[in-house]
Amino acid sequence: ALYPPNWLFAVFEPTTAMNIVVITTYHLALIGAYLYARRIGATRIGALLAGLAFTFGGYLVAHAGHTSRIAAAVWLPWILLAIEHLYLQFRWRWVALGAAFIALQLFAGEPQMNFYTVLVCAAYGAFSLALRPARETRWRFLVGTAAMSVFGLLFSMIQLLPERELLAMGERSGISYEYFSGYSFPPLNLFTFIFPFFFGGGMIAPYRIPYWGQSTIDEACGYFGLLTLLLALAALFGNRYGTGSGSDGAAYRKLIWFWFGLAIASLILAFGGYLPFGLNHVLHRTPVYNLFRASGRHMYEFNFSLAMLAGLGASLLAQLDREMALRVFKKAGAVFSVLVVVTLIAYGFVTGHIATTAYKAP
Repeated sequence: ALYPPNWLFAVFEPTTAMNIVVITTYHLALIGAYLYARRIGATRIGALLAGLAFTFGGYLVAHAGHTSRIAAAVWLPWILLAIEHLYLQFRWRWVALGAAFIALQLFAGEPQMNFYTVLVCAAYGAFSLALRPARETRWRFLVGTAAMSVFGLLFSMIQLLPERELLAMGERSGISYEYFSGYSFPPLNLFTFIFPFFFGGGMIAPYRIPYWGQSTIDEACGYFGLLTLLLALAALFGNRYGTGSGSDGAAYRKLIWFWFGLAIASLILAFGGYLPFGLNHVLHRTPVYNLFRASGRHMYEFNFSLAMLAGLGASLLAQLDREMALRVFKKAGAVFSVLVVVTLIAYGFVTGHIATTAYKAP
């Protein structure tokens, strides 16, 4: 009730209010991702591609019916935008705006998205503090981000304190491992990164096929678009060139490696119950982390990371000279082609075997 877009329900009839809330939620995702990508050095086209990849990637689209979830999820780029501004130059205006973005995400009402955002922003803040060239004095950056976080929490206490009290009274105060490991991301669903309907799940012809994979189509959807994949590969193969010489080029390369590392980390966490060596049991014993089930929802951070890589890759190709850009594009295209061919072979010859040999998270 404290989330401002929901106040539209007091003005319009429910269907109209819901349509406005959901549509503007996707606008917030697109604008926020665009502004953040521009702030870290992407070109206008690169930033637009990053925004489109995040907004219309598998995670936000598949969870369109979970309105509180997507409403909370779209504030990630806005909070990162505030952190980036504070990294470049300390301004109380961005401390205040960042605190407001944090409060808005908390008011949206999906604690799991809040927690995943904390993980991403904490990693990004530590990365900016320790590994990126200093643009603002490090202590001012640290003070600014700390103040932003504290003020955001204080603004939200009117909701957080009752939530904490309610949590202690319900079953979510301690969940079993079986419940915790539910809706993990099945490793074979990596094929859906190339073909989203590899296991069915389409609702409109010619893709109207019942979903026969593991988990559910919404919780196991990580599709981010083939152009996103191609441009992300371009960012990785071209990252040694950066977008300039000296410290600027090095800083750009570090950003590419950060988002690649975060993509890998979030994908590993998404596997959840499918992780080897009992790693998911260790996560189940980790305080706070063990309050949330459905590890597949780490596709949230994965989709965002790939979107940022795509934006940086498109920007890199635009700023390299023609010969070098062509060389990078050929390497990315070769790997992209291999992934597509492997998926086609699997779809043509392996799906029947997969369909008859169900696999379950241990």
